[in-house]
Amino acid sequence: MHQQRIAIAVAAGLCVLSAFLPWLEDVPWYGVMNGFQTGRGTSAIVLGAAVLLGMFAGNRTAPLTPGGMGLCRVAGGLAVLFAIYGIGAPAEVGAGGHPGTGPYFLLLVGVGIAVLPNLVRGDRGRADNP
Repeated sequence: MHQQRIAIAVAAGLCVLSAFLPWLEDVPWYGVMNGFQTGRGTSAIVLGAAVLLGMFAGNRTAPLTPGGMGLCRVAGGLAVLFAIYGIGAPAEVGAGGHPGTGPYFLLLVGVGIAVLPNLVRGDRGRADNP
């Protein structure tokens, strides 16, 4: 499997994992709810799974095609938007709620999914690619 695809698949797996981290903590009347129950977590699972499946589609020994890079950018961008919404949601809830670790982790992973296709090329230094 290509280095670029491995790096993005790891980030996509972490995106799926972020759905199971706490999204809100210490909200007196709401208790603790997981992202999987809120909809943002379900979206993180769907986005991460789509990117993960995309990394195993096609020629796995070649770098990503422009379509695969676009998938990563769109899914990463949407994950960042969901994370920003998750960070801002406790302010709407009031009563001293604060975001847990889930939205911040999803924010980092979403940025990683969006930029990793450009950072990890894996095709430099080969004889057929000067």
